[in-house]
Amino acid sequence: LELSVAPALSISTLVVGFTSLRAHFKGGILGPMPDALITGLPVGAAGTNSLSFLLPPGVPSGSKVWLQHWIADPPSSFGLCASNTLEMTTQ
Repeated sequence: LELSVAPALSISTLVVGFTSLRAHFKGGILGPMPDALITGLPVGAAGTNSLSFLLPPGVPSGSKVWLQHWIADPPSSFGLCASNTLEMTTQ
């Protein structure tokens, strides 16, 4: 999972959801239902972050997962900015 064009040297939270929410949140759109949060992810000097992961065994083929980064961005009106939401389908 690649994040790019984020505020350099900031901190990100990855929101993981098993359903789509698409709700207004902090001046943006929260795409996934926040079923899990992975906090404290560092964004590098180039504004990037890269994550590799495996889904747990037993996740059925065809399952959908929505992923979205929310990044600390003090100059923005709510102190946060968000990536696009990515919809992933397991195989």
